[in-house]
Amino acid sequence: MKKIKITALLSAILFVSTMIGCDHTDNTIDTDNLDKYIESNHTTDIQYEIPSWLTPEEKYQLNNTVSENNIVPIFTSNYKPAGDRLYYRSSTADGTSMWAYISMTTGESHLVCPDPLCKHTADTCQYLNFSMQILVDENDNTVFYTLKTITAPNATYTALCRVDTANDMIKELYRGNPQTDREYDQYIFNFISKGKIYFTNIHYSKKDDGNGNMVRTETPHFMYTDIISGETVILDNLYIDLSHGEPRYADEAYIYFLDQHNKRFYATDYNFENERDILTFEAGCQVSNLYYDKKHKMFYLSISADEMDNSMEAENTTGYICRIDENLSCEKLNMPSNSILKSYLTDDYIYYTVYDPISYGTSPRGGSSIDADGGKIYRVSLDSINSNETMQVQELVFDGEGKLFLHGSCFIINDYMYTDYYTLVKEGGMTWFRNMDKAIRINLKEKTIKWLILQ
Repeated sequence: MKKIKITALLSAILFVSTMIGCDHTDNTIDTDNLDKYIESNHTTDIQYEIPSWLTPEEKYQLNNTVSENNIVPIFTSNYKPAGDRLYYRSSTADGTSMWAYISMTTGESHLVCPDPLCKHTADTCQYLNFSMQILVDENDNTVFYTLKTITAPNATYTALCRVDTANDMIKELYRGNPQTDREYDQYIFNFISKGKIYFTNIHYSKKDDGNGNMVRTETPHFMYTDIISGETVILDNLYIDLSHGEPRYADEAYIYFLDQHNKRFYATDYNFENERDILTFEAGCQVSNLYYDKKHKMFYLSISADEMDNSMEAENTTGYICRIDENLSCEKLNMPSNSILKSYLTDDYIYYTVYDPISYGTSPRGGSSIDADGGKIYRVSLDSINSNETMQVQELVFDGEGKLFLHGSCFIINDYMYTDYYTLVKEGGMTWFRNMDKAIRINLKEKTIKWLILQ
């Protein structure tokens, strides 16, 4: 395996999708007002809008096992557990969007900026301009890694940074080349393993073809940066061009790839040799969630038909969960439903949603504004699955009742669900789901809610 050292790196193209849900019906799209439909709302005073079946959280119920959480959510972008901390991204009361964390011991929210007197403006706060992506340090929950946009007098850069919240230190591990309209990069974090941050780089270049036309080329690379030395390396192997899927996780022995295009989940060793197929799945389906249980060394994957996400009358309603053990043997779990959309793993339960669509009217993007799971979450105990019970008991633990929608990131631990707040907007004969850029915590057992408003 060849390695090519580089001295140029990093920029992130940040994209947040804030409007969700449409089928393929040919309806007129209101392009004149499209910006209004896709903007997140940072200013609406929403913390008092308590659904009638929930009550405000008055006391956080401490669970002594939170620091022993063994579940790694590989797909969850907005909620990253690290020990007794849960990192998440939300907005402050004045609309400033930044990373924060929740102490799962106390239930309290804190900005990652440790300065209590900081005004969190571009001129005063070094914790702004972080990427939407972070990787947490499994050995120190006060540290995480992210990309930061740096504006210099004559150029804009992106740096890969180590953020030490305990000591109020941000250390650049690598700074990339200046970004221009014609030369720029997109970076996708993959995982941390053996003291290295692995990520995928896609370099974009625009050039004149000689006839006055601008032609854009995309060059992907699979790379890593050493956390201690800052050395950055391009891995020169057949997996660099993404046609073999994306590397999503690694343990001591294997790097695991998810290939959505070719419908397989597989592993290689660290020399990117000895490829081993683990799971293949059906055409027209995708892996919608992926978790790793560190204690039992098992993967859990939920696989669902693509068309269930955006159709009121999906012909293919396939949805199931597979488990992969430490020997890389795969089994399909006996679940109460065969139409599972997404799943959320905890130490004791599998929480999941099923295809149960509700249409809320015409979307400005065309088609219908569809809530594919009907706003409901169910669960089944891992004990009952492990005992091979023939009839699993499906327990309804949450119903949004047309007021709370599960369209964003979601993380469940013990009886608490952390999720993004989406509301249904109706205007001018159109309806759409809007991300309010706020996080909420719901106790699924006690039926309480807390708005995680950052100060």
